[in-house]
Amino acid sequence: MVKNFSDDDFRDMYPDEETAIKELFEMNHGTKPCPKCKKQTKYYKVKRRKCFECGKCGNQIYPCKGTVMENSKISVRRWLQAIHITNQEGLGLSSTKLALRLGVGYKTAWAINKQLRSVMEQLNKEKNQIKLSKRVEIDETYVGGKKKAPKEGKKTGHNGRENKLIVVGIRQAYPARIRTFYFPDNPNKKRINDLILKNVEIGTTIHTDESALYQDLNKLGYKHDTVNHSDFEWERDGVTTNRIEGTWSKFKRAYRGIYVSLSEIHIESYLAEFDFKRNTCKKIKRDRFEILKSQLFYRDNRVLDSLEGFYQFPLVLQA
Repeated sequence: MVKNFSDDDFRDMYPDEETAIKELFEMNHGTKPCPKCKKQTKYYKVKRRKCFECGKCGNQIYPCKGTVMENSKISVRRWLQAIHITNQEGLGLSSTKLALRLGVGYKTAWAINKQLRSVMEQLNKEKNQIKLSKRVEIDETYVGGKKKAPKEGKKTGHNGRENKLIVVGIRQAYPARIRTFYFPDNPNKKRINDLILKNVEIGTTIHTDESALYQDLNKLGYKHDTVNHSDFEWERDGVTTNRIEGTWSKFKRAYRGIYVSLSEIHIESYLAEFDFKRNTCKKIKRDRFEILKSQLFYRDNRVLDSLEGFYQFPLVLQA
């Protein structure tokens, strides 16, 4: 198994468009009998068309039908190349840079990026069926906006949270798993409690800061410990939120250095990409490429048995 899956490995795997279309056909049709004549036969690629023809009755099958590429003018190989390029970037990739790498226009690259992020979001939903356990850290952060929090000793009349987007994160310590959630309105105890009950097993040890949002966790059946950041306490006898704070640091570096700004409309798709890449950052990139490719290419629901252990539960892929 190729660990890094470099650009040369991709070119060797998909030297031309015909190779990519053939693989797409094998994934969705394979050795199935012809849907028209019901006979097991050999299929032949039709020249200059994205279809295969039955050797018995001449029925033509379009492998792109039913996938995101059905009405796309972008070649199948270029879709695969976009997956490969995105897969290589740890924190994300702007549409401008993807357009330069693929040799397409900005709007085309933006549409590809949007589709790939929706694929990652769908994979995250499947993964999130399993609740986090053992020990988790929970924290909220504010992203975007122009104003910054005032420095100590200075009074500016604001706390740096105006016009910012609120994101709540839950991070499992071992094995490392991160889930982030956008709150369009200010979170309250009830909404936070509902979020935690949905994503964290009862009895789990939870570490947070001294925020009043988490004061009811012991009543809900969790083992709740806090650190007091207002007193400059960052760790006490193993109780800490440093891991989730480090996660926020990585996410903010991504949007400041790559995306420059975030909008309320698209923040959930950016969070989905961040969650997926952080949760799979230690996996072989070839495996991650195969997951994204399968989710993008398959027309019907199925379990990808060869990668079943990737998320530690059967992975259901949906078109």
